[in-house]
Amino acid sequence: MKTIAIINAAGKGVRFGDDLPKQYIEVKQRPILYYSLKAFERCASVDEIYIVCDVEYFDLVEKICTDNEITKFVRCIEGGATANLSRYHGLLNINAADDDLIVMHDAARPLIKNITILKMINIATKYGYAVCGTTINANVYHNNGCVNVIDGMPSNNIFVCAMPFVCRNDILKKSFDAAFNNGTLNNSAGPMGLVNEYGDIHTYRSVEITTIESLKITYRSDINLFEKMI
Repeated sequence: MKTIAIINAAGKGVRFGDDLPKQYIEVKQRPILYYSLKAFERCASVDEIYIVCDVEYFDLVEKICTDNEITKFVRCIEGGATANLSRYHGLLNINAADDDLIVMHDAARPLIKNITILKMINIATKYGYAVCGTTINANVYHNNGCVNVIDGMPSNNIFVCAMPFVCRNDILKKSFDAAFNNGTLNNSAGPMGLVNEYGDIHTYRSVEITTIESLKITYRSDINLFEKMI
């Protein structure tokens, strides 16, 4: 059994507001993508790294990996029009056995720690899957133009999922295949939702992380916070 990381770097960064996608913006002389990759490079349990991105950035991504000694990098895979389609492209273009573990992560989440990845892999080795996130106390509402209370939703011990997501390849592939064939691939914000729907898994072993570690760079203002954290 091996562990394969699929890093989604295919985002266009429209909300970020720059001609260059945010994952390639340099912070302290290194691209944001590097900070996401280094945690996987330093995690002893990760065997291979694939990066899903637009074809026009293949050369840049390969240079980033070479310049920063990302030795586990295998190759780039062409991304899709949406995040889940890009992840699906990744699954379809790796050489993985059914019992291999797949770690899906986003390039725009550069503060993930290698110890978190290791903990998740250890859990997934035993149970087949693992999630990470942050437990908060908050009132949760549904906003469809007006705010509505979600019946039965408690205001304490709410687990906000983040990335990465670790899952055995056969479960993950089955879930993505079913969602794609049913035309519902983009109905979920991430892989956990697809596994929940099509993998018949509704209870997950989790690793608690801080809100800082789960930071996703979406807007230009997020760069200022990220720069203070590294």
